[in-house]
Amino acid sequence: MSTKFTFKAKDQETGVSTKTSFNADLLPEIVDQFADFLRGAGYVFDTLEVSPNNWTLKDGEVPSPELLMEKIGLTNNKDKDGTVKFINTED
Repeated sequence: MSTKFTFKAKDQETGVSTKTSFNADLLPEIVDQFADFLRGAGYVFDTLEVSPNNWTLKDGEVPSPELLMEKIGLTNNKDKDGTVKFINTED
């Protein structure tokens, strides 16, 4: 079972929209796709990497997407269709 992710960004000055969708199971895959999305939206950075703090997996254990979302603090950001919403607002 994989989780569908949809990342969207809209430049407030130019109105240019950037969107990508993909299915993934593992956090490193998700982070790699998100890094590509951010670069496509115009962000410049050296690296974006997974750094789990206080949780570990047992040998051979594969975490569920729900567990991963909980561990990175995104438990309540799912749309009706299961896509995860990342919302960034600037004040």
